[in-house]
Amino acid sequence: MTENKKLLLTIIPSLHGGGAEKFTADISHGLSQKFDHYLITYNKKENYSYKGQLTHLDTPESENILKKIIRQFQIQKAIRSFKKKIY
Repeated sequence: MTENKKLLLTIIPSLHGGGAEKFTADISHGLSQKFDHYLITYNKKENYSYKGQLTHLDTPESENILKKIIRQFQIQKAIRSFKKKIY
């Protein structure tokens, strides 16, 4: 983490398709100038350019409740690892 920049974490299912995904990729260019910007995605689909450090959890969306619970634990684990970078 850069000494004078705060850490910003964005979590989104992917950087593929959809308006929210494109918006997230677009604003990442500006946010990375003022923040240490990290993006977490559930899967590896990308077709938008982004700026910042990207982390793939590689847990595709599923209707299976067990897989949804596992994905939530993976997200929490990733957030904890970023918290360690702050402190």
